[in-house]
Amino acid sequence: MRSSSNLLNWLLAISLLIIYQHPITVNAKLDSGKVHLSGVKSESTLVKFAISSSSTAKIDVNFTSYGMYENEQELRLRIYIDDDWKKYKKLTLCSEKIKLAQRAIPIIFDYKGSMPDDRKGKKKKKSTVEMYTARVQHEIMNPPNLRRSEEG
Repeated sequence: MRSSSNLLNWLLAISLLIIYQHPITVNAKLDSGKVHLSGVKSESTLVKFAISSSSTAKIDVNFTSYGMYENEQELRLRIYIDDDWKKYKKLTLCSEKIKLAQRAIPIIFDYKGSMPDDRKGKKKKKSTVEMYTARVQHEIMNPPNLRRSEEG
């Protein structure tokens, strides 16, 4: 009986080794939504998610702008960890909040052309709008290997 138990342990160890050498990619959380940023509302929380210890998460975010974004140089997707998020929520000045970000990834828009304006609340008289899009893809490691960085 002991030899079959050892065989089982070896099979388990080999299967774990195969799993760790060939990780499976899983879409753990998919989310979408719309926000409107302006001088009055200059920030928005896109999504909150957890990353298991010793894991990696990949984010892929698409942005659309109806019209040219005026100050793109300062536009960033900022990523915060839980401990800093609690501090973030208590702060009122953007200049203080951005210092707490673990990552600050530039958002760079590309011109896509003139398209029909299909936004809600707009008059239905065949108006067009200049459309700009941006895509941000990034890998986040847990534990973080880089703290409070500006990525470019």
